[in-house]
Amino acid sequence: MTNTVGHSYLIDDDESMRTSLGRMLCEVGYIVEGCASAVTFYENPFS
Repeated sequence: MTNTVGHSYLIDDDESMRTSLGRMLCEVGYIVEGCASAVTFYENPFS
């Protein structure tokens, strides 16, 4: 298991791109939260 490097918010309207980039970032230790748009990101803050 990799140590946590940081937290990343991934915003992209292409679900497959969010999934791919999210997996890659998780593999190197990031905690990843994904959203389809900036509006969705601002409406649903992550805790």
